[in-house]
Amino acid sequence: MHIARKTFQRFLGVENPEPDAILRLAHPTKTSELLKDVPHDELLNDENFPYRGRDLVFAELVSFPWPVSPKQAVELAVLWGLTPLRYEDVFVWASIFSSYEKRNKIVFPHEPVYVRGEGPRITCSIHGALGPIVGEYQTFPRSWSFGFAQKRQPGTGFGN
Repeated sequence: MHIARKTFQRFLGVENPEPDAILRLAHPTKTSELLKDVPHDELLNDENFPYRGRDLVFAELVSFPWPVSPKQAVELAVLWGLTPLRYEDVFVWASIFSSYEKRNKIVFPHEPVYVRGEGPRITCSIHGALGPIVGEYQTFPRSWSFGFAQKRQPGTGFGN
């Protein structure tokens, strides 16, 4: 989004605005822009995971007391009114929270992305760094959490 600097400075109450200057407000249009400050694997790039834009969603982490696969985690989470994040949501989440998640291991069971010659990949965060992992049937020990989005309920906000 572009906004005229003059208009912006008038809004801020700054004297003597520069009439021809343009201020560019930060809004990512590529995966590389979104992950610029996030430690991540080189497979998480614009070609393999193109950024398609997303509205902000509320995410929540779920832990299970037993080993579980991403596919099983999704089946259980749906019963609790949660839904899988899309990989764009994961990248937005990582750009905001990766520095706070240094101790956690999180799997994001989004729809797998087929990376050339590498097979289907989903995204995980290990100690704040994002990376792709193979498939949705691998079992994760209970020390891992799973990231989901809260479903929007029409007229009621976000469900629990």
